[in-house]
Amino acid sequence: MGVCESSLDAKKGGPKQEKKREKKEKKEEKVESKDDKFDPEKPLQEEAIFKCLLLGPGESGKSTIFKQLVQLHAHGPTPCSWEFCVKQMRTSHAFPHAGDAFNDMALLGYKTVIYSNAILAMRTLIRQSERLPPEYGCHWTKDREDSIIYVKELKSFTSINEELARHMRMVWGDPGIKKTYTYRARFQLFDEVKWFFEKLDELGRYDYLPNFKDIIRCRAKTTGILETHFELGTNIYRILDVGGQRPERKKWFNCFERVACIIYVAAINEYDQVLYEDGVTNRMHESLDLFEEICNCRWFRKSAIMLFLNKDDIFREKIKTIDMKCCFQDYDGGCNYDNAIEYLKKEFLGRNHYQRKNLYCHVTCATDTSSVKHTFTKVKDVLVRVGIRDLGLLT
Repeated sequence: MGVCESSLDAKKGGPKQEKKREKKEKKEEKVESKDDKFDPEKPLQEEAIFKCLLLGPGESGKSTIFKQLVQLHAHGPTPCSWEFCVKQMRTSHAFPHAGDAFNDMALLGYKTVIYSNAILAMRTLIRQSERLPPEYGCHWTKDREDSIIYVKELKSFTSINEELARHMRMVWGDPGIKKTYTYRARFQLFDEVKWFFEKLDELGRYDYLPNFKDIIRCRAKTTGILETHFELGTNIYRILDVGGQRPERKKWFNCFERVACIIYVAAINEYDQVLYEDGVTNRMHESLDLFEEICNCRWFRKSAIMLFLNKDDIFREKIKTIDMKCCFQDYDGGCNYDNAIEYLKKEFLGRNHYQRKNLYCHVTCATDTSSVKHTFTKVKDVLVRVGIRDLGLLT
């Protein structure tokens, strides 16, 4: 995929190529060790700055985890990322000033994003209701036609008032639209639309102010690099969030130096869905291939890699009715959650070609604050335990 030079290349060319690669890597390690070697004589504060990079495909939940960490530990963006945050604020998905966390002003900035998410999702359901084969029974009913037409002709950045909320409730209550929603894996619809459809009355109030649960569920494509930092104990953590869509990945390389920890986020509920970018590639296969490339990238040989199998809450419901055999032909665990999770762990961890000891796997739900807090505590403990002396990647 071109994100980084991978050990996948080592499979090509036979023993001679392998020896050349190993010789090259040894030379690189000697050069890197001059800068990265841990110096016990230096004060701890100069060493214990952990750079953590959030990577993964688009819509895997990286930005949701980033927001959770800001809410739990941080005080807004760092000065070096402030210019980007100002740009984000101008496009309505704002991050707060340092020291404010998610204050009312920052929350207010998400209103237009939430309105747009809800309207675009509703219009998508209407359009797909008309496109799906008649035998699916998804076409909307005639008695709701006025509301269907009203919503269908809306512009995406329309504010939701009481009248619009009433029409959207009528659309969402239509049996054909509800049936269309059950076929959402056949088209592009972001995961949390139901959250907003179930609170249309609240969205339609003139004094509606998004809360934190709303903003971690709204969808806004990440472009560029967003950074925050916070201090826990004597250690400082720099967290970088980058866009996961294919066109955004070429920017990842700018963040690759001196990374203590890769947090790779994979949405495990997407095993029956295709990419937004090409409408063909299975999302789970894309995530596995990208993880393989990142995991075996020479830049991260010393980095701890935390694999987050994310969106566990959605996966638990989906696996009850949709067998993973649609994605993996050799999967024989049926619609059993435990079997499916063990299979996915094996698939992801099997993509690691280095005998690395610092690879960890966690099943997560990014919209659950307690889950993110618990998981990041484990990440922190690993970095503190092995990072200072073994990783040699503290900035």
